[in-house]
Formats: sequence, C-alpha cells, structure tokens
Amino acid sequence: MAKPRNYSWCLHCERAAPNKDWGFKEWPRCPYPDCDGGFGDRWEWERVREVNPEYPPLPERGVAYGMYGP
Repeated sequence: MAKPRNYSWCLHCERAAPNKDWGFKEWPRCPYPDCDGGFGDRWEWERVREVNPEYPPLPERGVAYGMYGP
C-alpha cells in the first residue's frame, strides 16, 4: 500500500506523483510531461499537508493542489 512519504509535490505545477516517477536516477524532474519543474520544485507530500491538513493523505494523480489551499 502506498504511503504519503512516497509522494512528492511539484511547486511549479502543483501536482503530486509517486517518488518513483520523479526520475531520481538522473536529475529529478517533475514527471508530468507538460511541466518543466525540477529538483528545486519538489516538496514531500507530507510537508504540503502540514500547511493544508484538508488535503487527502494520498494525493490523486493529475490533480492540482494549491500551496495555500484550493
């Protein structure tokens, strides 16, 4: 079962994805093809939820989650 610590959120496009999709073997970049976010834009999902406790424990793929709420 997936855990929140296995997800990262992109500051650039405000979407989350599993860490395995971020391409950590190379320079990490947002896994969404229409986003050019990189390593500096990556936040752990748990950190985003600290500011937005109303967000789900596991993010939905493709859904934008604003930094300061919906």
